[in-house]
Amino acid sequence: MAGTAQRASRWLLVEHPGPWARQALSSPPLEGPVGPLLAQTATAYDAQVVLIRRPGDHRPPGVRRWFVVDHASGTVVAGAWTEADDLGAAAEALASGAEHPDARPLGRADLILICTHGKRDVCCAQLARPVVTDLAARWPDRVWESSHLGGHRFAPTALMLPECVQYGRLDPAIAAGVVERHLAGEVDSAYLRGMTYLAPPAQAALSAVLRHTGPGFVGTELTVTDGADGWSVAVTGRVDGAVRTHQVVVRTEPGAPAIQSCSAEVAEAPAQYVAVVAQSGA
Repeated sequence: MAGTAQRASRWLLVEHPGPWARQALSSPPLEGPVGPLLAQTATAYDAQVVLIRRPGDHRPPGVRRWFVVDHASGTVVAGAWTEADDLGAAAEALASGAEHPDARPLGRADLILICTHGKRDVCCAQLARPVVTDLAARWPDRVWESSHLGGHRFAPTALMLPECVQYGRLDPAIAAGVVERHLAGEVDSAYLRGMTYLAPPAQAALSAVLRHTGPGFVGTELTVTDGADGWSVAVTGRVDGAVRTHQVVVRTEPGAPAIQSCSAEVAEAPAQYVAVVAQSGA
């Protein structure tokens, strides 16, 4: 899974009870000009837009919230919408890095998103439902169902905000433990897809270093150099009080053929990232 996190350094979350169309921003009442506006703004500002709802929330439309998360500044802001046109403020906040007069700063706000977008792939709805139920019972104010987070072959998938960390294959037996460790500051590399603010090779390199050093690796800086056969990534961070740099070699290779989703009928072998820590030093 390493290197498969959906790329974004900003996230716009739009509360929407559903039903969600296969393309989330085509869901009524977003199918007019607002959906394309949000999509275009996201493309321009290295962002992703997802729909969210509280588990089991299918109430009639009313006042709903939106959130903008900006990884670079570490900010989370919220606003409200009733009519689709109200989401123009969300687009402006997304473009400005979460600064907008209609946006309310939230300070520290842990948001746990679990993809349940069955219209994209039934795996996401079927496999994630028991995970959502369990996590919502433990963290009722933090857990949200979300539209497509990419990589439904890794369902159930989760996005942890504001850290912008994605996990996959969170079955009911292990999901709560992964989330609990994450909230305590420990990234579980066994289920890590990547940090969304990093390019895929850098995601894979950091995942390899976390497997090598353990979750104590913090304050990370990465330098990525393209090579003829892949990438060379220098990963620098602090372990047990000492700053260390790890050189990681990353390449792509075909994965094993497998059915990639519940709706697929033909096995595919998508490329996967292979990262090897070639050198560790002070």
